[in-house]
Amino acid sequence: MRFASPAWLYGLALIPFGYLIVRVFIQNRQVRFERFAKKEVWKRIAPELDWSKPKRKEKFFWAALTFVLLAAARPQWGKIEETVKTSGLDLILVVDISRSMETEDVVPNRLKKTKHMIRNLLERLNGDRVGLVAFAGSSYLSVPLTTDLAYLEEQVSILSPELIQNQGSDLKIALESARGALDRAAEEANGPKQSTLASKVAVLFSDGEDHEEGAIDFVKRFSETGIKLFTFTVGTAAGGPIPVRDDSGQLRGYKRTKKGEPVISKANIDYMEKLASAGGGKAWTASAAETEIDEMFQSLGGLQRADFTEKKIVTYHEQFQWPLFVAVFLILFEWALPSRRLERSPLSHLIKGDYSKTMKSLSVVFVALLLQSNAFAEALPSEVPTPKDNPITAEKVELGKMLYFDPRLSADDTISCQSCHNVMKAGDDGMPTSKGIKGQMGGRNAPTVFNAAFMSVMFWDGRMNTLEDQAKGPITNPIEMGMPNHQAVVDKLKKIPGYVTAFEKVFGKDSLNIDNLAKAIATYERTLITRGSPYDKFIGGDKKAMSESAQKGWKLVQEVGCISCHGGPNFAGPLLPSGTALYQKFPTFPGSAYDKKYDLLADLGRFEATKKDDDKNKWRVPTWRNVADTAPYFHNGRVKTLDEAVRVMAKTQLNRDLKDDLVKDIVAFLKALSAKPPKQTKPKLP
Repeated sequence: MRFASPAWLYGLALIPFGYLIVRVFIQNRQVRFERFAKKEVWKRIAPELDWSKPKRKEKFFWAALTFVLLAAARPQWGKIEETVKTSGLDLILVVDISRSMETEDVVPNRLKKTKHMIRNLLERLNGDRVGLVAFAGSSYLSVPLTTDLAYLEEQVSILSPELIQNQGSDLKIALESARGALDRAAEEANGPKQSTLASKVAVLFSDGEDHEEGAIDFVKRFSETGIKLFTFTVGTAAGGPIPVRDDSGQLRGYKRTKKGEPVISKANIDYMEKLASAGGGKAWTASAAETEIDEMFQSLGGLQRADFTEKKIVTYHEQFQWPLFVAVFLILFEWALPSRRLERSPLSHLIKGDYSKTMKSLSVVFVALLLQSNAFAEALPSEVPTPKDNPITAEKVELGKMLYFDPRLSADDTISCQSCHNVMKAGDDGMPTSKGIKGQMGGRNAPTVFNAAFMSVMFWDGRMNTLEDQAKGPITNPIEMGMPNHQAVVDKLKKIPGYVTAFEKVFGKDSLNIDNLAKAIATYERTLITRGSPYDKFIGGDKKAMSESAQKGWKLVQEVGCISCHGGPNFAGPLLPSGTALYQKFPTFPGSAYDKKYDLLADLGRFEATKKDDDKNKWRVPTWRNVADTAPYFHNGRVKTLDEAVRVMAKTQLNRDLKDDLVKDIVAFLKALSAKPPKQTKPKLP
């Protein structure tokens, strides 16, 4: 057995102290009572007072807290092993540690700023081999290419001008060292099993001072060995004086010329840009926000990666629920115990020997907890979230159904809600992207309308908060239904007597407007709930409802980590208030072959709605319910099969390459989330 969060176990050491403090408090209170009156008097004026009762309750409380801490420490036992390949780029960091890098024209100084940028860079790498070359007037290979980023970060932290006696700044010799390290690593990796070679990248951090010649001509030959050079200029064009410090690091003054004037070190931004251009890469100047690191990673995204090594990943089974169950059981027991003497306490039949009723009650509670032994198992709520100003009625549902099926809500009478969200099938249209008026194709895949009532925001990018808001959107979308404005569709429906009558029946006189139209459609959509899937039956107690493979898949999606996003009863994250949602970056681990194969990065997702940089490539987490019936997949509908969608998600979101048998079990579970939709018939339109 192991603990995933062992720090919580330190809390166990505090329990004896807490127990003693509370016990002293009870003792002091008892003493104060006895100062007021003797025990014999208390037995007469307060016969229910019994100091043994709170002491007994206290023991159960501290026992419960002990098991809560054990649960928080996340005990784990049982494990699965999986062999995965690490893949990435060959990246060499070339760091200037000359005296000029101690100039303080950037905060705190150029070298410390460089170290902070490198730490920022290393935190984002995954699977890449990284090396380190340090230079001034000469250079040395501090760290050969390695995947041990912790060791490399440790070596970066100790970089200082004192490590190289030959001061000055020779960029050519530094880049020669970088090229040699990259070429040697490529030769070592090019074994019989190596099908592809990783792209080679050199990243230069310097202020651009170069006391020798030939660096640009040398960099132009980088392309011969496939090396790209990216540069980061650390410093400002205005520059600053070079500090001189003693052995203890105290400032003694500033470097001066023979005439006694301070030496001003200026960053050579133009020279660094020329180097990057000659090396086929890009150049940036260090900023306070360090957004240039993000830009560099975008440039790295299209480069070729190679498999370096294979390693085993061990995933342990979470078992925190068992101590948690014991804690809940003890809390319930403590709650049932009286704090004072009663003529007949809730547990008096147990104390007197007739314990069958108590054990029966407690066993029911305990069995109920056992049935919920899977911490993530949740069924769809029995009640659908409904706004207070739009209650569900049969007449409103019928009106909403007519509007949902009516193509006259579109400009050319060809497109209805049903066209893209077919409730006779899986609630979508089965196409990569949907067709609107005049044969125009939309830019995103149509999500299923089934169980949409449990989503707290609408559309892939979450730009609408409610079903009512969503119902208004497609009507005026020039590609989808193409009406010029909402009033145009209202005027069109007012010319149909049957609709005028239906709206009056549901909403009252003169009630045909866009808000009531949206309320009616949303009310109908709140009836489109799919219940009774094999999974629902399984968590309800029917252990044969899901196949053995599906049950393995259910465990896998928890152990692998899929459920961290696709949790909750709708498998789209927890049920949240309207307007708040779970968004996830997709892909979380860019750079895989799937990015280009399925064009995953072309659409910027939520950014298109918010224009916030943090929202680039973020999406609302979609539901898994009925996912086996709603191919093709993802926002652009580019992935045709469910097993391929599982592989794409595992790689792009968890950076894992799943074996075929694991994919098969996960797909079996996802199929177990499908349930028959409520039976639908086409309404008779007015």
